[in-house]
Amino acid sequence: MQDIDEVERRLEAALSRIATGLDRIGPRSDAQGGDAEALAEALEAERAVNRDLEERLRADGEAHAARIAELEREGAGMRAEIATMEEDRARLRAAADALRGTCEALRRDAGGGEAVNSAMETEIAALTAVRASDRAELEAIIALLSDERSGDSGNG
Repeated sequence: MQDIDEVERRLEAALSRIATGLDRIGPRSDAQGGDAEALAEALEAERAVNRDLEERLRADGEAHAARIAELEREGAGMRAEIATMEEDRARLRAAADALRGTCEALRRDAGGGEAVNSAMETEIAALTAVRASDRAELEAIIALLSDERSGDSGNG
């Protein structure tokens, strides 16, 4: 019996210590457990939003990279068109210089038929070069306008 009394005394002392410890921690209610669940749900929701934002950022980065590549291709095409126009302008300058030389020769040799034929040929070459240059410039403008239209229709 004494053993039972001793065990009861020990149990009461242990329960007393447990109660004292629980009082220090404070009362725990279902509301606190609910708060933990709500916080876990909020954390998961934030993680989902973060994943969505990362996916959108990646997609935007890919779209920007594609647009940059497209603009670089357009720039290369424009540089080629400009190079063609510069070649046409160089031919035009050469034809104009030849025309000036022929005109100078005509002034020195006012009655020569050969100089007149040469002047006419040079003038025709100059006009042809001007026409080619103008045509290249117009084609470049038309290409830019058609590119703008196709770009606008994709955005609207």
